[in-house]
Amino acid sequence: MLNDIDMHLLPEQLIAGFIHVLGKYTVGTVFELSSGELAIIFKQNDSQRLFPLMTMTTNVERKLLQSRIECDLSKHKGTLICRL
Repeated sequence: MLNDIDMHLLPEQLIAGFIHVLGKYTVGTVFELSSGELAIIFKQNDSQRLFPLMTMTTNVERKLLQSRIECDLSKHKGTLICRL
């Protein structure tokens, strides 16, 4: 949602408040990581809203994982969310 808005049109405090309340990425969002894996956000990170908690769904070859792998994106800051 925030990716579709020209951020220069909104006051900085409004954007910061929005991210604080909802996080930049909402729960249930499916996205691609810079490493090529797909993941789903399952919880906001209360201490670092720009780095959500996610469940990995595929490996880098896009094959479904057999077991659930939960990951805290704040502990993998070299990994970025590329596409929603």
